[in-house]
Order: sequence, then C-alpha cells, then structure tokens
Amino acid sequence: MESGEKLCASPQVFAEFYSVVTNPRRVTVPFRPAEARAFIGVLTTQLDILPILGTVVARWAELAEKHGVTGADVFDLQLVATMLENGVRRIYTYNRSDFGLLRNPTL
Repeated sequence: MESGEKLCASPQVFAEFYSVVTNPRRVTVPFRPAEARAFIGVLTTQLDILPILGTVVARWAELAEKHGVTGADVFDLQLVATMLENGVRRIYTYNRSDFGLLRNPTL
C-alpha cells in the first residue's frame, strides 16, 4: 500500500480472512464478528475489489484440469482465475508455495 501501486483483492480473500481471524482454533485471540467486519471495512476502502466474473468458474476448472490441481487447492486456484480474468498479472502473498503456478508461462 505504501508503494502507491493500485492494489486489489477478491471477495474470497476477505471471506478467508474472516474465517481465520474469528476461529479460536486458528488464532489465539479471535476477533469478534463485529471486529472482523470493521477491519474488513477499513481494508475495502483501501483496495479495489475485483468482481468474480462468470468466466472465473470455467477458467479455474480449466486450470485445475490442466495442472492437476485437486482438493482444497482449488480455492487458491480460484484466486488465480479471478486475478487472470480481471487482467491482474502480479500477486502479493505470504503463501508463496501455493501460488507457484503463477510462474508458469502456459497459464
């Protein structure tokens, strides 16, 4: 955000964030729902929210088949498909291992 670059996120990112920060099995001090909602509210004022286009489903299903992605990994692949369908070509994540597919020039 400090770089001044235009940053965006998929609605799925916020759902996954909410799921983690409100879950006492995932964090030591979970957010109450209102706290999580307020935090997400602040973030959404600073980011562009990507639409989940109808073509995203076909794109992630095609990528899953092409690259043999199965199980829960399809959720990260849906983020990749949302990104690609919206013309986004760079992803910032701490979860680098799950997004190695993006280094593949045949997407």
